[in-house]
Amino acid sequence: MRNWIFALVALAGAAIPFQSVVNSRLKNAVDSPLMSALVSFAVGAVTLLILVLCGVTGRPRLAGLAEAPWWAYLGGLCGALIVSAAVIALPRIGAGSVVVISIFGQLVCAMILDHFGLLGIPRFPLTATRLLGVILVFVGVILTQRR
Repeated sequence: MRNWIFALVALAGAAIPFQSVVNSRLKNAVDSPLMSALVSFAVGAVTLLILVLCGVTGRPRLAGLAEAPWWAYLGGLCGALIVSAAVIALPRIGAGSVVVISIFGQLVCAMILDHFGLLGIPRFPLTATRLLGVILVFVGVILTQRR
């Protein structure tokens, strides 16, 4: 089961640069980075609706929507930021730089969330090894910017 989860996450990671490239191409077609992001979200929303209706991951409990904290609804805002930033940045800095810089941002945020156990997640204190990993990714950011 764990290998399947790793493969799924790796596939999702591979989809990030692919999504940036196809959304950038769509941006050129519609002449708007935000319109291309909107179309991308619409296609994603329809895909998710079909998967939910098919019961791929079980039956949802819609009553739980009222029980969720206010910040649990910020995922869509984060998604809009991620997609829009990638579409705007890709033609200027390239897919590789978009990916490595976004990974750096992800790691920094994840380390803060983990260290303090924010938003109800389990606490994983920052260690020297984890900090070194973030520093190495930052070095990767610098290296990918060199031409």
